[in-house]
Order: sequence, then structure tokens, then C-alpha cells
Amino acid sequence: KKIATHTFVARVVSLAESLQKLGLRKGDRVGLISENRPEWHIADLACLGLGLVNVPLYPAESVERLRYILGHSEARLCFLSGPEQFDKVRAAWPELPALEKVVAFLGSGSSDSRVLAWSDLVRDDTTDKARAEFERAARAQGPDDVCTLIYTSGTTGQPKGALLTQHNFGSNVLSSGSPYGYAPEDVGLCLLPLCHVYERTMDYIYFWCGVSIAYAEGFDRVAENLLEVRPMMMAAVPRFFEKFYTGMMEVVQSAPWPKRKLFEWAVRVGRETTPYRLARKPLPAGLAWRRRLAEALVYRKIRAHLGGRLRFFISGSAPLSPELNEFFHAVGFTIYEGYGLTETSPVITISFPGVVKLGTVGRAIEGVEVKIAADGEILTRGPHIMKGYYKAEEETREALRDAWFHTGDLGALDPEGFLSITGRKKDVIKTAGGKMI
Repeated sequence: KKIATHTFVARVVSLAESLQKLGLRKGDRVGLISENRPEWHIADLACLGLGLVNVPLYPAESVERLRYILGHSEARLCFLSGPEQFDKVRAAWPELPALEKVVAFLGSGSSDSRVLAWSDLVRDDTTDKARAEFERAARAQGPDDVCTLIYTSGTTGQPKGALLTQHNFGSNVLSSGSPYGYAPEDVGLCLLPLCHVYERTMDYIYFWCGVSIAYAEGFDRVAENLLEVRPMMMAAVPRFFEKFYTGMMEVVQSAPWPKRKLFEWAVRVGRETTPYRLARKPLPAGLAWRRRLAEALVYRKIRAHLGGRLRFFISGSAPLSPELNEFFHAVGFTIYEGYGLTETSPVITISFPGVVKLGTVGRAIEGVEVKIAADGEILTRGPHIMKGYYKAEEETREALRDAWFHTGDLGALDPEGFLSITGRKKDVIKTAGGKMI
């Protein structure tokens, strides 16, 4: 189902009006527990415009973790998708004294007066006056105002809440979104969880550039959704590429001998052309002819399985193996690999058109500095760095020293500024002799 831009904007503005009538004020925390859907973005943008602090949670969060995050953040209101999420909030509610209201996108199955229906707060039209008031409120937000509180998934102890500001996101969107040639006629597929800062920032870029957003129905339905939507770009993680590659190779291995050999030949041709494509250099005549033939016989058919219009992928969240990246480039896909963390809004480095080196996660985006500490840890500073951890001064001081954020990751910078990730600092042991192993 399509939503026109003017309808989407009206829903954001009318929701903001409703939130103000409920007594929510700048700085109040608002929980958001939902799968990817338009309502997620509408709620988020209404909060951004009013200076409310969005506290996103994974839909699969346990009651215990949900209780901790909503309690620690002192959320006054919580958006949720439906009955399944409401059941978890209801179980935690007795220990959440700050939580006053819940808003259910799809209903809650409850008659509790504290539970509000989305349809009662949102309208498909609005007035010029309401739009002007919302714009006035949005423009009143300062660059250093906190707009979200994202709890990291720490492996030990309770999660830490990273405070990200309007400027954190704004600088990241401008610096990491500019070089890719996004256009209003483009369609981006929203696959990764919006509660994670990676997809969220990607979608802010889509909004900024006027790109239409299609919401995948889940990882298990993404193959169908790609054929239905035929997007031009999407953010993904290595598991997506691994799954597609495995499925493709199963088909190839079961094909007749001539088709297998044709596929292998086309991949070899693609590998020969990759260095030229990455450097944006013309192909030698003979190689160009073989490339055109491979395109007609093989590459076009492979791309058709992903909709046929994909110009590029952004890959992040975990390292993509150089071999897999090389294969996808060989058969005509472009993957721009990046690196970042929740605390960095998230992009620190990324590959750009014409600035790609396979096996690396690209170079620092504009305005961002990266250096390698003596022990190999990746440090970064710039406008992308969080304000700090919520109610955790000691952890903030530990992570932010002399304005440099300590990522906890190990890496190396080559002479051209390309960053490679080599491991995690916590996995390194120092011997009695001072050697790091």
C-alpha cells in the first residue's frame, strides 16, 4: 500500500499535535517497540520535531530487558506495534512508574484507558496552521539537543544508553549520503531493524534525498520483496550476501555442465574487469567485448533475481569477506562497505563511488577523524560522536578521552587512509613480557 508524501507529512504533524495535547514536552523520553513499518518513521519524525527523545527497542526484546530500558530511560510514553509487544509492556508496567501511556499501531487487545489507539492520534490531513506550528517547533531544536537514546547490546552487564544529538545525525547524513547520486525517482528497501542506528540513518538519507522507502516484510521474505519492489539501493549485512551467494551456488551446481562452465567463465571475466570498474577506468577492447557478452548471458539474469534495478548496496554491521565482496563486484553488483557504531551515529568510514578498496571499510567521511592508537585500537573524533552514555559518567569518561572516542575495535590505516578492521581489543591478551597476542 502506497502512502503519498502529503499524507505522510500530515500524519507526522497530526501525531505531533496529539503528543503535545498529551502533555509531552521537549526532553521527555518515548519508547518505540515495533517492526519496520511507516508508523515507526512517523512516530520518530514527530518526536524529532518536538524535541522528544526516541528510545527504540528491538521487537524481540525480552520482558526483562524491556523493563530495564524503559525504566532506566524513564520513558513517559511508549509506541508499540500490536498485542505481542503490549503483552511484554503490560508485564513490565508495574515496575515502570514513569510510563503513563501506550500507543498501539495495530491495537493492543486491551481496554485499559492508558492504552491509546494510533488511529485516534493520527490524521491523513492537517491545516496550514498546524504545519507551520510543527515547522516552528522543529526549527527551534538545537544541534546539541538529544534526539535519541539507543541502548547498546553489551555482552556483559546492563546495556548502556548512547545519547545522540540532532547534529550527530545531521552531520552523518550530509557526509555519508552526498556522494551516491540519490534521486527522487529512486526506491530504497528498508530491511534492517529501524531500532538499529544503521538502517535508521540510511533512511534519514532517503528522506533527505526524496527517495521512496519500501518496507521489507522480514528477512525470510526479502527475496519476494526485492522482486515486488525492484529497489535501486538498500542497506544490508554480510548474512544477506552470504545467503544469496549460497542459494545461487546451489542452483549453479545443479545446472547442466555447459551452464556451469558458462557461469565460471563469466565470473572470471568479471574478476578481470573489477579493478577497472572500481577505478572508473575504461576496459581494454577485448575485455569490454567479453564483459558485454557475459552481461547478456549471465550477469543480467543474476541481477534479475534481486529486482534488476539495484545500483548498489551498503554493507555494514560486520565485516564482509573480501572474497564474497569480490564475487559480487565480478557479477555486476556494487557494494560499498562501511564501519561505525551506535555511539558514532553510526558512520565513521565508508567506501564511495570511485573510492573503493576491497578488503577495507573505506575512508573517513567528511569532518571525521580516525587514528590508530599505540595498542592498535581505532579512535575517532568529530561531529558524529555521541554526547555520552545516559546516567553513566564513568563509562562516558572511559569511552571519550580528549574528545577521541575509543571504539574497542582494532584496525589499521593504509597510506591512502583506507581502514581495515583486524579484531576486537577485548580479545587481545597481554603477556607478562608485554607482548600482545
